[in-house]
Order: sequence, then structure tokens, then C-alpha cells
Amino acid sequence: LPISNSEVPGTVLRRDFPIRHGTGVIEDGLKRGVLSARGVDKVLRIAWTLADLAERDQPRRDDVYAALGLRQGKEIG
Repeated sequence: LPISNSEVPGTVLRRDFPIRHGTGVIEDGLKRGVLSARGVDKVLRIAWTLADLAERDQPRRDDVYAALGLRQGKEIG
């Protein structure tokens, strides 16, 4: 049964589906208080969704940056 990224628990997302590139910006946002732990999960979900839409097996650095921008309400281009 297919499951969407929005249905994957945050703990499973972080533990079983680590992103290889671009997570430094997420960690920085968490340290600076720009992102909460819940916000991190949302950014990861968005990054995975962007990778899925692009038919990639793994989010790339630009997916992570775009996800963070979308989460913060910024335009991406």
C-alpha cells in the first residue's frame, strides 16, 4: 500500500530516510531557532516530495534549500 511523505512519522523519516546532502542548512536553522524539531520534519518531507516529483531516489541539496524556502514562505526560482 503506497504511503505519502506526509504520512511518514518524523522519527521514521529521520532514522530510515536520511538525506545525504544539504542538511547542514537545516541543522543551522534548528540551532539558530529558525526551525523547531517539527519544522525540521516538515522541511524533510517537502524535500522528499520535491525529489519524488523530479523522479529522483534521494533529495539533492537544491531540494533541501527549496524546501526550506517554501517552509519559510520565500520564493524559489
